[in-house]
Amino acid sequence: MPTSIRAMAVLCSTVLLSVLCGCAANDVAAPDLSGSSEYVADTDLGSRGKPTPPPPQPTPCRIAYLNGNVFSMYTNGTGGLQLTSIGDNARATRPDWSPDGQYIAFGLVDGLVEPTIASGIRRINAADGSNPVWITGGSPTSPTDDWVQWSPDGSWIAFSRIDLGNYKLCIVDPNVGESSVRLLWDYNPHCDDISPTWSPRGDMIAFVTMETQSVDYDALWVIDVGPDGAPVGEPRMLVDNEIGIGYIKSVDWSPVEDADGNSRIAYDRVSPNYDIYVATVDRSGALVGGPVNVTAGIADKCGFPSWSPDGSEFAFGAQTKKSWQIRRMKWDGTGMTTVGPGSTPSWSPVLQ
Repeated sequence: MPTSIRAMAVLCSTVLLSVLCGCAANDVAAPDLSGSSEYVADTDLGSRGKPTPPPPQPTPCRIAYLNGNVFSMYTNGTGGLQLTSIGDNARATRPDWSPDGQYIAFGLVDGLVEPTIASGIRRINAADGSNPVWITGGSPTSPTDDWVQWSPDGSWIAFSRIDLGNYKLCIVDPNVGESSVRLLWDYNPHCDDISPTWSPRGDMIAFVTMETQSVDYDALWVIDVGPDGAPVGEPRMLVDNEIGIGYIKSVDWSPVEDADGNSRIAYDRVSPNYDIYVATVDRSGALVGGPVNVTAGIADKCGFPSWSPDGSEFAFGAQTKKSWQIRRMKWDGTGMTTVGPGSTPSWSPVLQ
């Protein structure tokens, strides 16, 4: 090889080697991306240096609520849907979700002295309010059914039915309907038994007994329920509301137990303002902690608590001077936020 060609080849090889080794005097160090939020250290050469996609955001649950009709929205206040179109002469009562989140049940009550429309428990598709089905009633002469709540396994719906002028605690198989209605408990003819709510395992129901001749006295009870929906034994008093401190109106049992079998119950009470109390009960339904007023200091009237699926917080209605709002807070009373307009919320048991 001629000397000039050999010299040129040596020179090119030297320059190339310097570039590859990064030892040239004017080299610039590569930027350190280890602290960047857009990059991650990775031994896989196929993905090193690529932007890391943001983590998927959890899909919020939905809350069903009343605002003249039955509505639902996400727990962040978005995605509002009107699910019913009820006339001026009727009203819907507190809605409740089926355990699988496919349906919403609620009581439909005729607002006239002389009923002209059908009453009873109505079921609709939760997604869009379609395919309405009567579970109980279905005619203008049907009894008034209210305070609807599905059992955790979906086998039963507990509710309160007006009979001879007072609410009585009842139960119905939602797949059978009116013919399966049975009386669960009737305290006495001068009391309303209202707001039934199931224990996490579905073997107990808590409910409120309200003295109709004196709204200054009522109590919160627990009754055992067998797999066949029949009551087992006598109810046990959980909270005795003393005369002169208001009355309990609504109660909801958290769907979650801790490792010791304990769970929480939330209920509202006029004392003299509407406040929400949280109590802890053991596996037998006995009171082991509280009750504690978790809305003390809130000027608005608070009521109708409904637990989240994980039992960490609950939604509730708050009546301001101008309107009702749906709010949510942690079980200990912290972290309150406003979700949107409406009242009597019901938190979906599953992601929607």
